[in-house]
Amino acid sequence: MEVIDDLVVENQELRDTLIDEQNTHYWMHEEDMVVDAAVMDTVGRLQNMVAVVADVIIVLTAIVAPVLLC
Repeated sequence: MEVIDDLVVENQELRDTLIDEQNTHYWMHEEDMVVDAAVMDTVGRLQNMVAVVADVIIVLTAIVAPVLLC
């Protein structure tokens, strides 16, 4: 009976360890998803800024080029 009790305790410890590791993995994944979303948001904003700057450069070039060519 003592051997069975020891095996039960061992299995319970292993189960608890595996559950802890699974929970840790889950929360790390959740944190990574939050960071990824923030990075993608920042990248999207930077892309929009680059597009606006490119548009401004095109408009300014269209305005200034005829003046410089005259």
